[in-house]
Amino acid sequence: MTTAQQERGLSLWAFVHKETGHLIGRGGPSFQEVEGQEELEIGWALAYNYWGQGLASEAARAARDYLFWELGPERLISII
Repeated sequence: MTTAQQERGLSLWAFVHKETGHLIGRGGPSFQEVEGQEELEIGWALAYNYWGQGLASEAARAARDYLFWELGPERLISII
């Protein structure tokens, strides 16, 4: 368990390719300070070989849906 998971109950998730079982990135929820305000962010990093396949979009939508349904925050951010 990561420190973020222990302290906040949330941490980034491993992205595993369904067909190959290979780890291809990470992403999901994290906390960021923006202009002195703590914000819940959805972020991701995806291996270059998997860009352009819609996988980051799929992961971002899944994270968004999970966070809104399970935690009910007023808003989420994503800093590019």
